[in-house]
Amino acid sequence: MQLEANVGYSARILSSILETLAPLRPYWKNPGVDEIQINGANDVFVRESGFDRKIDVTLPESMIRSAIGLVASY
Repeated sequence: MQLEANVGYSARILSSILETLAPLRPYWKNPGVDEIQINGANDVFVRESGFDRKIDVTLPESMIRSAIGLVASY
């Protein structure tokens, strides 16, 4: 029962993070993207095939802080 609760909690946290960082949704769904790096509001990179590429997206600081809070709560 505890394992099921943990899995459910993990799924809810992941879902919340994905919703919070909605502008990155196309990259989450892209199977060629290995990693998403958020270094700042206008400093976001994706790693594809071992190469980092800066993407044209702006994440408000409040959005980044919310995502960090969700990760920290896990």
